[in-house]
Amino acid sequence: MSIDEGYIKYDSDWTPGPVPAQELTSLLDTWRRPLFDAGLIGHYEDLGVGYGNLSVRFGLSNQFIISGTQTGHIADTDGRHYALVTHYDIDRNRVSSTGPVQASSESLTHAASYELHEAINAVV
Repeated sequence: MSIDEGYIKYDSDWTPGPVPAQELTSLLDTWRRPLFDAGLIGHYEDLGVGYGNLSVRFGLSNQFIISGTQTGHIADTDGRHYALVTHYDIDRNRVSSTGPVQASSESLTHAASYELHEAINAVV
């Protein structure tokens, strides 16, 4: 059996950088742990694929902080496991991000959710 999910399928323009907005990554971690414990974030061992991502809007811009790709298997995350999406283009299937890790494979799905309404401040 193979699975075609959980891998980056967009053009990724990733720049290694520092932990983005520590106060926001700490907030995401506060919510991530109970979701991990409930099995809603995790990793399919036999397939080598992680699942479950969280993000939070960064200020009033179209930027957001999202869990890094392939971090579902990590029980205790911190700021080093998040990326700041600085730009995206859904039509061109492209994501620009910075941080200690590359942004999640679900970054464009999260971006589309934020575009629905400015009152959406987080996606789980």
